[in-house]
Amino acid sequence: MHSTTLQSPSFSLTPHASAVRSMEQVEVLRALLFSAVYYAFAHIGYWTSYDGVFVALGMALILPAWRPYLMLLVMSVHDAPGQADPSIYVSVAGIAGMMLATGAITRNGSVIESPDDRRFRYLAMGGVMLALIGIVGSWVHQRFGLHQQLEDRPFPVVGGLIALMILIGMLCHRALERDPWLTVRLKTICVIAVTQILVMALLQLAFGPTFGASPAGLHAIATRLELLEGGERGVARLTGPFLSPNTLAILPAFFMLLYLRAGRTVIISGAFILTFFTVGMTLSALGAARSMFLYYIMATGALMWTRSPQRVLLLAVCCLPLLLMMDLPVDDILRSMRLQNLESIEALGTRGLYWQCTLNNLTWQDWLLGFGLSHWPVFFQYYTGSMASDPHNWIMSMGGTYGILGLSYYCWIGWLLFKRSLSGSKKLRATSACLLLMYFGRDLANTQYLVNNHPMTVLYWMALGTAFSFGCVHPEEFAAEADAGNQMSAGRIG
Repeated sequence: MHSTTLQSPSFSLTPHASAVRSMEQVEVLRALLFSAVYYAFAHIGYWTSYDGVFVALGMALILPAWRPYLMLLVMSVHDAPGQADPSIYVSVAGIAGMMLATGAITRNGSVIESPDDRRFRYLAMGGVMLALIGIVGSWVHQRFGLHQQLEDRPFPVVGGLIALMILIGMLCHRALERDPWLTVRLKTICVIAVTQILVMALLQLAFGPTFGASPAGLHAIATRLELLEGGERGVARLTGPFLSPNTLAILPAFFMLLYLRAGRTVIISGAFILTFFTVGMTLSALGAARSMFLYYIMATGALMWTRSPQRVLLLAVCCLPLLLMMDLPVDDILRSMRLQNLESIEALGTRGLYWQCTLNNLTWQDWLLGFGLSHWPVFFQYYTGSMASDPHNWIMSMGGTYGILGLSYYCWIGWLLFKRSLSGSKKLRATSACLLLMYFGRDLANTQYLVNNHPMTVLYWMALGTAFSFGCVHPEEFAAEADAGNQMSAGRIG
């Protein structure tokens, strides 16, 4: 009687647990199949430059549960024969439109919000309001001749796209939270996306920097010496399935952080930290992305510190003497990063020129009120002779565009991330710290995409959402919780 009472719960749970595992395997196979179909059409582009777009939209139409994951696949290809800029906007807008339509029909938007969900929604709505204020401010500047807005960058379109990308990011995050198979689907898609990016970059290393580029991408690469021969860096900068070496190094970080937060365990494994560092440093080297070198080093340190501060201190004590004894090619490293012979800020290249120009010519009124969404190209054309849409620094970008209101909004996000990096589970703290390093550290020397009109903004906000909640309970967790509960009951009976 005693043995029967102890064993019967495990026997009754075995079929259910087995069924859950089988369903997980089916979801993995589906993710592999959908990804293979999309990437085949996107990278081959046999018929048109919209082949990948049509396939992504077609799958989104017949597979509503997979729409946020298809959005992630679209984010992993910015330039290919079957999907390139601006066709990626069609994919993003089309998938988001389907998600909005389905939500309106099924009325699933009335789900009870947690405090974290509400806080994230407030952040997103704040970004939308900031974009709308930017449109109004740009109109005032243009109407009264205060600051000219570039006609080729219509400020209503720019502001509308900024608001749209933020909303889509929030929408995708909510769709992920409500998916009962979030863990297995998101982890599989993130692994596939990072693998695809890495493979395309390695193929370019073997067959040349133009491998896999769209016709427009071929022309863009051919006109940029640094992408073909390296320019001042001395090494060719590969772009992978994108048109920017920096994007090649940036986006995998978001996919890997999404993977981390999707897991059911609260432990940060050593294998994940090693993969994060290895993949990140490899892609940073292939793209010669100097800011991402520093980011992956600091982010890996944050992951290790969150996992075990004692081990980090021990590792530092053991490795520091070895580093001091090593004969590192410091001059070569500084030259490849363009950090050698820095006599002034302009020695950093075009980016340094933009920073110096901004610091010298932005007035206190500009810092207070901003000068509109489409004035940066006019500003740089007037002062430097070259046109650029952003100063490649989040402080200058938000301050010049939106004034003190934009800076306050961006710092609000930073404050929330900072607080979350100090409390909560290890994965939450590690994710928040890595995002804080990206948005406030790395973007000190790069274009910020948290409040931007590019589709990358969607991925930025999907990643930001992971610092607040993936609060749903997955079906596979029911079996684990029931199993643990029954084992405890059986132990008490025994």
